[in-house]
Amino acid sequence: MEIIKKLSEREKNLLFILLIFIILFCSYQFGYVKLTGKIDTLSSENLELSVKLNDLKQKDVAKEKYIEETDKMLADTQDMFNHLATSMTQDKNTIFVTKLEKEADMIVSAISFGDITHIYDSNRVMDNTTDQTANDTSNGSDTTDVTAEGKGLKGYQSSITINYQTNYGGLKKAIDFINNYHEKMRIQSITAAFDSTTGNLTGTITIDLFMVSGEGQEAELFDIYRIDLGTDNIFGTFELPVE
Repeated sequence: MEIIKKLSEREKNLLFILLIFIILFCSYQFGYVKLTGKIDTLSSENLELSVKLNDLKQKDVAKEKYIEETDKMLADTQDMFNHLATSMTQDKNTIFVTKLEKEADMIVSAISFGDITHIYDSNRVMDNTTDQTANDTSNGSDTTDVTAEGKGLKGYQSSITINYQTNYGGLKKAIDFINNYHEKMRIQSITAAFDSTTGNLTGTITIDLFMVSGEGQEAELFDIYRIDLGTDNIFGTFELPVE
């Protein structure tokens, strides 16, 4: 206080002005600037919320369309599952070939069964997809029979190769039968050669088979019907007459 009393009136005024300046600077720096920053943050958040709100309003207007598209997608997905096999066994594949023979007027002299490969697992962690795919392929290639079981969805692929004899019309019927079969499959390759002794075509057809097992997929139960037991020659090959 003694120091202030010794100051002249002019020095007191300057000191008062300096004090006011310091108060204004502190108010600006620690009040206005911080408040402005918070206002900018709130404005940015409000803008994001406004965009989300407008997006939700547009989706709400088109709600019925989304529901319809979702129902269609679910129906298409279920239809796809309905066309995928739930079991993949040698006896089932043999019955399929028997049907193919009948529908295409074809004689099948040999069937080769490929190994079953594990190609999909819904429980697989995405980060380990590459490593697990390699492991699953090696682990799933040593079996020829698989049926639906377990949790999650698992996809399998296999193939069969048949040696056939038929005419041109029969080959077209066979291709049509395979492409329109109720279970998903595809023709991997076809070979055909003209047999001058019979006038027919001979060759091989390799067919890829697909299967999905797991939740919601029940293994197919089927009977081997209309196949006589105790047949002398089950392969249908020609027997030369005894002289």
